[in-house]
Amino acid sequence: QYTPLAVSSPSATLANNAAMILSIAVSASLNVTAGSPPLELISFPEFALFGAQNQAPLCPASNATGKNALLGPYCETLPPVGTVVDCSAPDASSVPYKIIACGLMTSLNPQTKELLVSYNTCMNNNANSPAGSASYYNTQVIVGGGKIVAIYNKYHPFVTQCFDTPPLGLVTFNTLVSNVTFGVFTCFDIMFPSPKEDLVHLGVKYFSYSAAIPLVFKAAVELFSGMNNVTVAASNLNGEAVVVVDGKEAATSCPMSVGAEPCVAM
Repeated sequence: QYTPLAVSSPSATLANNAAMILSIAVSASLNVTAGSPPLELISFPEFALFGAQNQAPLCPASNATGKNALLGPYCETLPPVGTVVDCSAPDASSVPYKIIACGLMTSLNPQTKELLVSYNTCMNNNANSPAGSASYYNTQVIVGGGKIVAIYNKYHPFVTQCFDTPPLGLVTFNTLVSNVTFGVFTCFDIMFPSPKEDLVHLGVKYFSYSAAIPLVFKAAVELFSGMNNVTVAASNLNGEAVVVVDGKEAATSCPMSVGAEPCVAM
């Protein structure tokens, strides 16, 4: 159950919600049933940093370009995948990906050093845009082990007056303990073949899925999972979360036997 909050300023909102994400992740890793493998992945819902409720004021319908200056202060500039996060930097306590990645590494709970956190953000892509223009992607970031593990830019943005359409990316990452490969896609992507079916064709059997769907979230996840015999760890902004295995909701996401399904939470 996670609800992002809007506070005094964009930077404070992002830092506050990143700290909440970190706190929930650390607590979840402590709450795994005794005898189970450590928690390896926790997925947070779409708009986990600034909240779906902020889209209307930040992305007015009159702006059809997808390059909205109001959204910019809520967007992160992300380093390349594989970057080791500098936790001694002055902004380590204010930049969302650093708050989460560094917090996992410095937590008193040693298990968080092997935990991956998947969270949704807005990525500032201005460095790759033409001079004088702005570009923002709806982006899923996976951090853990002190690094940027993966970055997926949502290929089918629903709020097109807010987010730009990126090149198609087939993004996977491996958990740090069991070395299980996960594919990534986000919300509206589930309605289209790419990238999810492309990843299935590459042999991916596990997926991290973040969404902000009001009605058909679980049904859509179950349909995709059942049709492709895959496991999906899914989190929705309304507080709904589910692990679906071969089209059926799993009794638990954290198996008792080492070497079985990876332990995940939403």
